[in-house]
Amino acid sequence: VRYNHRYRWETGGPIRHLLTLHNSSEVPWTTGPCLALSDSQPLSEDMLQYTPVGSQGELQVTAAINVAHDLTEQETDRQLKAHEPRNNEFYDLVTISSTLRLKSFEKRPVEMLITTPIVGLPTEASDDGKIRVDARQLRLLERAGSIEWQITLQPGEARTLHYAYQRYVPSN
Repeated sequence: VRYNHRYRWETGGPIRHLLTLHNSSEVPWTTGPCLALSDSQPLSEDMLQYTPVGSQGELQVTAAINVAHDLTEQETDRQLKAHEPRNNEFYDLVTISSTLRLKSFEKRPVEMLITTPIVGLPTEASDDGKIRVDARQLRLLERAGSIEWQITLQPGEARTLHYAYQRYVPSN
């Protein structure tokens, strides 16, 4: 089975190391346990989901300990009493600027998919990050979305990604 390594980071959790298995057989793979071996040593055992012919399935290997990661956020702007939904009830519009730092200690390139859920309205993303707004949460005080990056880190490479978002918070 042809495979490649992939790393996923949903910020707020660990980076996960996955194997992407390519189904080039003539039949779909049904859902079931899957064992991956490296030489004769077990590498991973997990549930592989249904994978149609010509598609890819993912098998989790472990947490990715060879990719260091850090997330920092800071308030960069506040518009006091920007929203008054009811008499004497005020909300400030706060802008948060965030930084993701990554460093690869792997000996081979690392393909990463990074997803950052946003409680608020995502407004900026560096490095071709894709901004998504949740169309089910468009009310001013309940807005939500996400930002997604697909990057490749070379061995020893450090990368810094930036994003910003806005959200309303109760005024004090």
